[in-house]
Amino acid sequence: MSTGGEGWLAEHFVPPAMEQSSKSLSRFGGHSLSAKRLKCRRSICCVISRQRDKWLSKAEADRLLEAEIDEHARLFIMLALYSGVRFGVILSLTWQQVDLVSGVINFGRGTGNKGRAIVPMVPDLHAAMRIAVGIRTTDSVIEYRDKYVKSIKTGFHMSVTRAGLGHVTPHSLRHTCATWLMMKGMPFEMVAKFLGNSVEMIERVYGHHSPDWLRRAAEALSGLSDSPEFSVPTGPESLSARFRKT
Repeated sequence: MSTGGEGWLAEHFVPPAMEQSSKSLSRFGGHSLSAKRLKCRRSICCVISRQRDKWLSKAEADRLLEAEIDEHARLFIMLALYSGVRFGVILSLTWQQVDLVSGVINFGRGTGNKGRAIVPMVPDLHAAMRIAVGIRTTDSVIEYRDKYVKSIKTGFHMSVTRAGLGHVTPHSLRHTCATWLMMKGMPFEMVAKFLGNSVEMIERVYGHHSPDWLRRAAEALSGLSDSPEFSVPTGPESLSARFRKT
C-alpha cells in the first residue's frame, strides 16, 4: 500500500550516522558511493513502508487474541482492532465513557486532524467489556495490577511474540481495522466517521482495499468499445493487422 510518502523518503531520508559516513568517504567512493547511498535509502524506505502499512489477516488477529497473554493486553488488542482508535486514546479510556447498556464507547473529542468517534461495540468486544467492568479496581478500562497502564509496549510485544507474528505495532491494529472495513465495502464516508479521519485520507490510504475501488472508472472504459466514436481492434488478427500497417 502506498501512503504517499515513500517517494520523498527514498529521495531524502538517510540516517544521520550514514549521512556522516557518506560525507567522510565521498572523496574515495565517487559515483559508486552515491549509487550505494541511493540503494540503501530505497531499502530503508521499503522497511519503513512495510512496518507502517502492516495490517493483520483475520487468522493473524485470531492468533494474537488467542495467545497466552495478560488480560489487560488482550482487552487492549480487542479495543484497537474493533474500534480503530489510536493506542494512546485507548489507554486513557475510562469507564465513564463506556455505555454497556447501549453498547457504545464515547472516545471523546480529538484535537486537530486526530478526530475521535462514538463507536458501537461488536458482540465479542461487548462481552469482554462486561467481564472487565465486573473485576475492575480502578476507573481505567485498561488496568494492570490495580493501576492505570501508562504504556502497553511490554505487554503488546509479548503478545505479538507469543502469537508468532512479525513486526506488528499497536498502530497496526488501527490500520487493520480500517483495512477490514474497506474490504467489507463500507463507504469512505462511513469509515472516515468511524475512525475520526477525513474522507480524503481514507480514500488515499485505504481506498484500494475496497471491492468498488475505481470500479466506475473501469466500467466507463469497458463501455467505450460499444461507442461509435471509439473503436479498437478486438482480436489477435486485428491486432496483427494493425502492427503490420505500422
